[in-house]
Amino acid sequence: MANLMQASVMQGIGRTEFVDRVIRTGLCPGGNVRMSRLLKLIEHGRVDPSPMTTHQFNFQEVDKALHMMETKEDGILKPLICFSVA
Repeated sequence: MANLMQASVMQGIGRTEFVDRVIRTGLCPGGNVRMSRLLKLIEHGRVDPSPMTTHQFNFQEVDKALHMMETKEDGILKPLICFSVA
């Protein structure tokens, strides 16, 4: 009886539930080390990133920001994505 019970519980689980997933992200050449150095320069006031952030978007406008990055619309360099725009 225990085997029948186990089979009925497993029936609703799809094949993808048992697959290992790997999520990969990427940074510019130099990766994590380069990004860490850049953040330290910003933190110590040696680099001001504000001239690069030419546009600001709400999080809900991510698609628009990505489209503008792709098309280089309106002279966009780097969009700043915020959860709320002041």
